[in-house]
Amino acid sequence: MVRLILICLLMTMDVAWTRNAGAQNPGSQNPGAQNPGAQNPGAQNTVPVLRIETGAHEARTNDAATDAARRILVTASDDKTARVWSLPEVRLLSVLRPPSIVTADEGKLYAVAVAPNGLWAAVSGWTSRDGLQETVLIFDLTTGQVTRRLEGLPNVAVALAISADGTRLAAGLGGANGIRAWNTATWRQVFSDANYTGRVGGVAFAPDGRLAAAAYDGSVRLYAPIGHRLLITRMEAGQRPYQIAFNAGGTRLALGFQDIVAVEVRDGTTLALLTRPDVTGLKGNGMPRVAWSADGATLLAAGDVLDKGLYPVFAWGAAGAGPRRVVDAGFGDPTFVIRPFAGTGTALVSSRGDIALLNAAGRRTVTRAPLGQDLNRSILPTHATRRLSLARDGGAVGWIAFDAPDRWLRFDAAEAKLTTGPSLPPDLLDWAAQAGETRVTDWDDNTAPKLNGRPLGLDPYERAESVAVTPDKVLLGANYWLRLFNASGGLTWRRPVPGTVWRVNQSADGRLAVAAFADRTIRWHRLSDGQELLALFVTADAKRWIAFTPSGYYTASPGGEDLIGWHVNRGVDKAADFFSASRFRDRFYRPDVVTRVLATLDEGVALKQADLARGTITTQAAPIVQDLPPVVTILSPAEGATLSGEEASIGYSVRSPSGKPVRSVRVLIDGRPIPTTRGLGREEKPNAQGEMSGQIVVPVPSGRTVEVTLIASTETHVSEPARRRLSGVPARAAPVLAVLPGMSSGTSSGTSPGITSGTVPGTGPAVPAKPVRRAALYALVIGVADYVKPSLKLDFAGKDARDIAALLERQKGGLYRDVEVRLLDDRHASREAVLDGLDWLRRSATAEDVAVLFLAGHGTNDATGRFWFLPADVDTDRLRSTAVSGTEIKEALAATPGRVVAFLDACHSGNVLGGGFRSAADMDRLSNELSAAEVGLVVFASSTGREVSRELTELRNGAFTAALLEAATGRADTERKGAVTLEELNFFVLQRVKVLTKGEQHPNMLRPGSIRDFPLLTVGRP
Repeated sequence: MVRLILICLLMTMDVAWTRNAGAQNPGSQNPGAQNPGAQNPGAQNTVPVLRIETGAHEARTNDAATDAARRILVTASDDKTARVWSLPEVRLLSVLRPPSIVTADEGKLYAVAVAPNGLWAAVSGWTSRDGLQETVLIFDLTTGQVTRRLEGLPNVAVALAISADGTRLAAGLGGANGIRAWNTATWRQVFSDANYTGRVGGVAFAPDGRLAAAAYDGSVRLYAPIGHRLLITRMEAGQRPYQIAFNAGGTRLALGFQDIVAVEVRDGTTLALLTRPDVTGLKGNGMPRVAWSADGATLLAAGDVLDKGLYPVFAWGAAGAGPRRVVDAGFGDPTFVIRPFAGTGTALVSSRGDIALLNAAGRRTVTRAPLGQDLNRSILPTHATRRLSLARDGGAVGWIAFDAPDRWLRFDAAEAKLTTGPSLPPDLLDWAAQAGETRVTDWDDNTAPKLNGRPLGLDPYERAESVAVTPDKVLLGANYWLRLFNASGGLTWRRPVPGTVWRVNQSADGRLAVAAFADRTIRWHRLSDGQELLALFVTADAKRWIAFTPSGYYTASPGGEDLIGWHVNRGVDKAADFFSASRFRDRFYRPDVVTRVLATLDEGVALKQADLARGTITTQAAPIVQDLPPVVTILSPAEGATLSGEEASIGYSVRSPSGKPVRSVRVLIDGRPIPTTRGLGREEKPNAQGEMSGQIVVPVPSGRTVEVTLIASTETHVSEPARRRLSGVPARAAPVLAVLPGMSSGTSSGTSPGITSGTVPGTGPAVPAKPVRRAALYALVIGVADYVKPSLKLDFAGKDARDIAALLERQKGGLYRDVEVRLLDDRHASREAVLDGLDWLRRSATAEDVAVLFLAGHGTNDATGRFWFLPADVDTDRLRSTAVSGTEIKEALAATPGRVVAFLDACHSGNVLGGGFRSAADMDRLSNELSAAEVGLVVFASSTGREVSRELTELRNGAFTAALLEAATGRADTERKGAVTLEELNFFVLQRVKVLTKGEQHPNMLRPGSIRDFPLLTVGRP
């Protein structure tokens, strides 16, 4: 059966919505959705809540709005966040978090409007203070904080609009509750109209201040700027007008419809029908989204019209009277928002969270998609994309994602391992809708599923979406609950869900229920009572993943640990805080717990077993709210500001939720620490909210755009990074960048480290361009095969180091003016020599240089998961005093100026240790630690997880080193420009090592987002 995920199904029944029994949820995918999980509606939840956080919406996007200049886009979502994006880059600037999220729907956001000046935004959804009367939240877009709550609404505001002069905010309410409007200077309500018999799905201001409102009573109303009603007109095309939009001059009003594929264009003053744009041949349930081009000459619309698996966006010239054309093929889910920007450009936002920018010719110039996999049943009725296959004990799961239908994925929880392949693994079993005499029918996108002909009880407006049947149990997934019934139809248990349950299965041994949800997670539940045990999130490219328990214990791939974090409420009048999982790595990074939880069916038992295995006891730790990281916010200059000089005074505020003193505020430019700043540490006394403010002066080179990052620290934690992009004004005589053949010049921080400087004439007096210091390369290369202890001996780690050292030495005269390499091979690599080498690297490199660490040999993890590198003279009975810790490596590299790249090949196997130490290091934790924003390194790891780094006798090198050496011959230089960038090196090494090891080893690179790609090696140096 074809599935349609439609905004037009938000409300298919015109019933007043409240939070009482049988209440209607105007933002629900289906009409009348209740809030089934809110056991104490509106109560402030002080317990931190685990949330998916990928830098994009991973649940349905409901609305979006721009400022008058179309420089920012704000989106609102069921994931309980609003996100602020820059235009036209579509770069995430900040995340707005409502003050309180409790269970189920509390905190979901349905509508957003942005002030014309871009300084604040209004956001609405289920955001009440008391659980009974709804609110509209006003956010400051500079600080991300809530500055006002507009309270007392009888229903959720499902539509918002701000007047062109920014003086009034209007809201359309769910149910038969009409509209409200406020003065934005005083925030007093200036007028209201409750004389409606259906929800108000669309509100819009004309340029002169008139307000139009469209309602599900089949009418549109027009109000004067002072608030009194001027006109009311019944619609002709349909009974449920939804989004409305005035053209630039306010002379025409466009209306889209939820209940029919139609659009009306009416006179903006009289509401008389002017035209019905041609929709001949279009089939679907509705066309609710409308917008005008910036010049008002073209009308655009989108909705439930399916063509070749996508939902197109249509346009009509001549103000809606011209012929129809397709301006964009659309997305796999309907387009929710159409916004003109930058003259003739257009921004599109889909219900799935896709964002696309179109130029005047209708071509996409920027596209941003959700990071997670699309786990829904797909709009194509293929059985494969609906499968959730399980091993007999439920510990391994296999599936296909809608956005990658030719690739099977398999995750084994006991091994914490994700694999991909072209076919279903043979050990996994599929679900069925019938088993023996037990049969479920009418369950597919249906409100009335039946078990052997008898109805299974669902809530009003709830829709079943998935089922898995055994002879004595029925597991049913819907959009409100995950339920287990017995063979007679009796309810065994039900659990509220983080989103629609698209797929389900039961393990053959009767122990586990597994479900795939609309928030793009797969979750394991204990089949006996529905208790959640484990959740898995995998990115769409299958390169990153995280598995986590309800208490927050997790294991993750390299780059995966910050895919989740803790939402911490601060009270009903303050925006919530958010801290990524890496902020609590020492406490919650527990692969040993995750790999045991499904076998034990109890998180507490898994923790005890893991502690016993490593010889430790996890004591009852204080709640994390008592030991939270500090929070730093950049207050000025504004994002994207262009500076008149070569310095910027950064205004910031910092607070410590834990009450612990803030010890430092570090500054990074393009992801790397800067050596000196003026004003660092000058804070004022804390204000009433415990915040301190200060100023830091940082360099911003002329003619460049840089990203400034601030990170605050207490004794125990570092903050989430606060970022701001700033530009320096080009000098009169701008520097010319001399680059390698085939490489384009530019002014971003991603430019080659080996640039030279010249000048081009400017208008007016010439200003001498400052010479650009050509970068040097400093490298510490360590490889140990010949250990003092014979049992540690490896074959080629020492040779690997010598070969890499020779490769780097040959780089002199190419990208680098000079190259200095310190080689520590075999017996030369004592603990003292390694620590001295790290100190040499830190002292030698400057901010303009590139520093490289290559580390090959044995590594191990101790009982607590911490990494240790084994130097040549290690005494394995005294590891902590004779090995080099990952912390020592991290601190040395974090303090090294310039761009730092670490190559880690320390996961070799060997019968070397005991007493709670692993013989082959798990590199994932070290990779994540080194690539964290506060450290700012580029990390190449030879393998992932528990893989062993292979040595190849035929090549007389480790597989990782062999691939690096081949890359420098030119094979990785895909654009034939004479140099290999980080991303090119990563792609080549990953593919080559997989070939060399027959798929048994998978290297990876982690590069913080603030560090841009840059050329590292010149190819073919003699």
